[in-house]
Parts: sequence; C-alpha cells; structure tokens
Amino acid sequence: MVLYPLATLVGACANMKGVMMGSKAGQKRRGKKKVKGVDLTTYTTQKGLTIKLMPVNRLTIQMIRSGVRAEFREAGEPIATPTYEAKTVADDVEELPLDAKSLEVPGDEEETKRRTEVWAAHQDALTRLGEEEQNRVTRYQLIEGVDVEVPDGFDAKMEKYGIEVPEDPDDRRLLYIMTTALTTMQEVFDVTIRLMALTNRAELTQEMLEAAEATFRS
Repeated sequence: MVLYPLATLVGACANMKGVMMGSKAGQKRRGKKKVKGVDLTTYTTQKGLTIKLMPVNRLTIQMIRSGVRAEFREAGEPIATPTYEAKTVADDVEELPLDAKSLEVPGDEEETKRRTEVWAAHQDALTRLGEEEQNRVTRYQLIEGVDVEVPDGFDAKMEKYGIEVPEDPDDRRLLYIMTTALTTMQEVFDVTIRLMALTNRAELTQEMLEAAEATFRS
C-alpha cells in the first residue's frame, strides 16, 4: 500500500549519502572539532507527537530490493543492459553494451531507431524498478522503524472521510503513520532520513539535517 508519491521522497533520500557522510574537507574539520550529533531515536512532529524510531535490518532491505528485481526479470522487463553487435578490427562480431553514446549509427537510420527504442524502454524499466524498490523499502522502514500505536477512534475518523481502513495490522498502522502521525511530506522525509542513519549507524549533526532538508525542498 503506497499512500504518498514515495518515489519523490526516496529519490531525495538516495541523494543524501554525500550529505550524511559529508565532504572530505568537512570530515577533516569535524575530525579536529567534535560536533555533537542529533538524537535520532525520537522525532517530535509539528503537532507535538513524539515518535520513537528504531533501526531496521539492512539485510532485509537488500532482500526486498532483490525480490523486486526478480519480479521485474520474470515479467520480462528490460532491466538488463541492452547490447548491440559490432565488428572488430579482425572482422569478428562481438556484442557490446549499449549506452547513450552508441545509439546513433551513421548511415543506418533503421538501426539507429532500433537502438533508440531499446534504450528508451530500458531507461523506463529502470525508472519504474527504482520507484518500486524504494516504495517497498520505505514501507518496510516506516512499519518496522516507527514505534507508534494506532489510537482509538482512528478507524472511525478515516471512515468518516470515506477512507477504507485495511484489515492487515501493518497496513492499518502504515495508514495511521502516513495520514495522521506524520501529516506532511517534510515530516515523512525527516523520519526516513533518521531511520536511514540509524540503520547505517551514521551520526547526523544539525548541519547535516538542515542540508538534507534543503535538498528535499529543492
């Protein structure tokens, strides 16, 4: 169950590796001066709700991603790098990986068109693969890493607005997290960044968090 366009969120998160690790110059400066890290185990929302956060299992995340890739391969999605045939100096034929620089074949419009279409289908498949991987990983992170209880009256509130509450306990709690506990995409992003850091045993300073927020807003 995906309640928000998580691809946007996790795309920003994927770009945060450099921010979380910091530049070499920044690491050198921090090596000279100890900077106090931010407490990542709790998060207080704009409404004043304090949420406990816990690290999740990195192996499970890897298995989730591998599972999605297996599904795409079984469905025949063109996620593998396409190839094209080329003649060598010895006049042999070999297969080479196709890339954006090898799409145009001078004097052969038909082959150029074929390569362009194959490349476009490959890029589209990779984009959808990345979105699906991250949607499932983010779902796992929020369900397993956010320690909250669904309060009484939540189901009635959702039903009042015509929103069907899932019977599955995890999906029900995810619905609560994404619609009530965290009310903005900024809060979802803040929590996800903290979960990533906890899982990878990284220490974030206030400076890093502010840089992450700026990246997300941009």
